[in-house]
Amino acid sequence: MKKTDGQCLVCDEEASYVVRMVPPRYGGSRELENLAPLCDHHYENYGHMFADILVPPEWNKIHGAEWRPLATELRDQFDELGVDGIVETLNQLLATDQEQEWDDPFLYLDQQ
Repeated sequence: MKKTDGQCLVCDEEASYVVRMVPPRYGGSRELENLAPLCDHHYENYGHMFADILVPPEWNKIHGAEWRPLATELRDQFDELGVDGIVETLNQLLATDQEQEWDDPFLYLDQQ
């Protein structure tokens, strides 16, 4: 909070919260560079969402996010770089996406 003098990073109102810009799940740290002070308003409207490209159901939570075009673009970029492992993984996910409804929040649980 010292870095911004206790003010919201967005609007300069008094900050009430400090959030991680990149969550730990995606490699975010507790270092100052990854922390952002936010006021009540910007904390409530904190729209910074992360979704794992390898977990298509996560993309349903983000309004306007389209998984398939991004996954296709990333696959093509990795293909040009010769990163065969991720290309194959994305190919499998893209093929599954043709057949699968991703709206099941318990998709990966064993449904016996």
